[in-house]
Amino acid sequence: MVEGDYLEFGVYRGKSFAEAYHALQQQFQNRIRLKTGGLPVLSAEDAQLDSFNPGEYACSEEQFRKNLVKLKVPSERPSGLEALLANDPKNALADPKLLTRAERLMAQISTEYISKYNNAPLTVQHLELPEGRKVLLVDQTAGDMSLKYGLVDADAQTILQTVLDEQPDATILLKAHPDVIA
Repeated sequence: MVEGDYLEFGVYRGKSFAEAYHALQQQFQNRIRLKTGGLPVLSAEDAQLDSFNPGEYACSEEQFRKNLVKLKVPSERPSGLEALLANDPKNALADPKLLTRAERLMAQISTEYISKYNNAPLTVQHLELPEGRKVLLVDQTAGDMSLKYGLVDADAQTILQTVLDEQPDATILLKAHPDVIA
């Protein structure tokens, strides 16, 4: 396991974030360490690396919107974490120990092939890809609230066409979201 803080926000098993937080707080006890933008951040390897089962982050669009409004989470501005990194009021990003740790963790995530789901082969040799430039397009589940409230206004077809237009000589690899793979 990679030690560190893993951010997870969503609607857990149809419950609001606040309900999920209170339920998970009991499970993770002292592993919930800090707040960012008013939202508690889970610091637990299993919250991200083992992942929740597909479909656990599901509720109606209306309920999702209500949860965000209730918790005062605007998607039109940077998150608390983004603002903290951009402003860095304590100059933490100049701390060589912190930067060394971040570099080590990023390298470990890469070398150990850690992903949210860890359910795919590590190579694509079986695809018999042509020589030349390749572009990886990572897909999200159609209709996912993270798209709408993340201010993504294009549909998947438009995004794919844009990539094809902008990268006419590249082989485009589409990585489907694991939740939609049957």
